[in-house]
Formats: sequence, C-alpha cells, structure tokens
Amino acid sequence: MNLFDLHCDTPIEIYRGGDFIAGYPHITKEKLSRVGRYRQLAAFCCPHDLGDAEGFELFFRIAGTFREAAAKAGYTVSADGDPGGGNFTLTVEDARILDGDIRRLDALLDAGVGLVTPLWGGTTCIGGAHDTDEGLTPFGKEIVRELARRGIPVDVSHASVKSADEIFGVLADEGVPPIATHSNAYSLCRHSRNLRDGQIKIIREAGGLVGVSLCPHHLCESGETTSEDAARHILYYLENLGPRAVALGCDFDGIGSTPTDIRNVSEIGNLRDTLARLGVDDKTVNAVFFENAAEYFAKVRKLKGSVSR
Repeated sequence: MNLFDLHCDTPIEIYRGGDFIAGYPHITKEKLSRVGRYRQLAAFCCPHDLGDAEGFELFFRIAGTFREAAAKAGYTVSADGDPGGGNFTLTVEDARILDGDIRRLDALLDAGVGLVTPLWGGTTCIGGAHDTDEGLTPFGKEIVRELARRGIPVDVSHASVKSADEIFGVLADEGVPPIATHSNAYSLCRHSRNLRDGQIKIIREAGGLVGVSLCPHHLCESGETTSEDAARHILYYLENLGPRAVALGCDFDGIGSTPTDIRNVSEIGNLRDTLARLGVDDKTVNAVFFENAAEYFAKVRKLKGSVSR
C-alpha cells in the first residue's frame, strides 16, 4: 500500500520530544512499516501563543530538528520543496510568520518549503481564516501571487470563504491549479473548515486537488467517527470532483482524536478496505492514496518550472 498524504503536523511533535522511531507521534518508522512508497507533506504551524516574528525563528529550529530525526529514522526530507525528492516535504501552515515582510519568503523556500497554507485561524497580516468573514489583506494577496508565480502550491484549507475566493482568483490569473490539502465537504458536515459546493466546483474546473482530513469534527457533527465517515467524504468528492482530483490529507499529529479504526498511520489501510467494501475499484483507490497527489505536484512544477526562485 502506497501513501501520499497532503498534511501532517509531525515536525512540531518531534521538536517537543516525540520519538520518530516508535511510540508517539501518529507517524513513526514503526507505524510506517505497513506502508510501501511514502510521500508526506509535513507542516509547521506556529504555536498560537507566539508572535509572528517569533514563529518565523521557530520554523528554522523545528525544520532542523525534523530533518535530523528523519535522517536517523532512515527517511529523507526534500531539499528543494519537491515532494518527489524525499519522503517528507516541509510546508508552512499559517503564513503570518512572514510578519508583513515578503523578503522572508525566500528564506522559507530556501529551507525546502514546498507548499504554503496562508491561514489558520483569526485575522492576521495575511487575511481572514475560516472563523472570520474577512478576506486577504493586500500583503496576503502579494504573498499568494508571489508563491503562484514561483510554482509553489497555495492551500485554501483554513481560509475564510472570502479569502479562498480571492486565492482562487489569484491562482487563476497565474494559471496554477488550486489545492485544499485537508478539507472535507461542507454539504456532509457543516463545519466552517469544510469546502462549500461552489468551492468544490472551482477546484474541479481549475484542475485542482482536495485532500480528505481525518479530523472527527470535520467528518461529522457528532465527532464520533470511523473510516466509513472518511469514506463518505471521499465518495462525495469522487462524484463531484472526479477520480483524479481526490487525495488524503489525514492531519495526523494535528488532531486530538482520529476515527476509531484509524488511530495512526499504521491503520490507514482500514480506510482502503472500507472504500473497497463500498465498491470503489482498486485503480481509483490507488489514485486517491498516492497517484493523484503525485500527479498534481508534478503538474504544478512543470507549469512553473522555468520560473526562478
């Protein structure tokens, strides 16, 4: 079983003392023993009690610790932000750490950041997140455009409806397909973090990609979930996005609980079994678990391959 997962928060858990070989966190060498070919986008999300500038400095400490721990566990971390160049690729979630200074973007990209999720919560120098009605700030629009120009995917997960619409507009102008790395369907679970049908349509028509999250409260209102709840969102996306635009964005190590039968990455095969039981063919399951994400990143890098960082 191969896996290309669009979102985890493992780097900060390793920095806090997690063991990358065994034990906690959700993703360790021991737990990955059941996974074949493996690609993982690994996010840095600034702790919410830190200021923007403090978060920028912390990113480099966490990135360094994570690279060392991954190497000791026998894994590689992409040096240039290309998910094809390592088991893990660093991403930034909540780009407020740029602290209003676009020059800081170069340092993040030089450190191997391969995707940016501009927002997380509240209103920042970037704009409004899902729990607000605010759109992007002028600085936020500048950052989104610069990322798109350089061929760095911009993630609409956590964005407000208005911010997401503005991100879609900038990406369309630059010819870059959008991505939502860990966002479920609002029609199935009315959480502000989930994608509305109109947003799903935009992503489909633009040739983008959506990753399904395992966060219980994004899967159903009760928060009591199994792999069937995740499968329900995947099936909805397969119907409304098509078979080549759906992936996984599990959010391991970023959520306090998981579906009862997917306690960590070692049990992700239970979701595969559930999809098969619900009638999804092997080709489509393989695409959701790995190929769609790999094709998306190859496509974006090819589109913008001639643009110098």
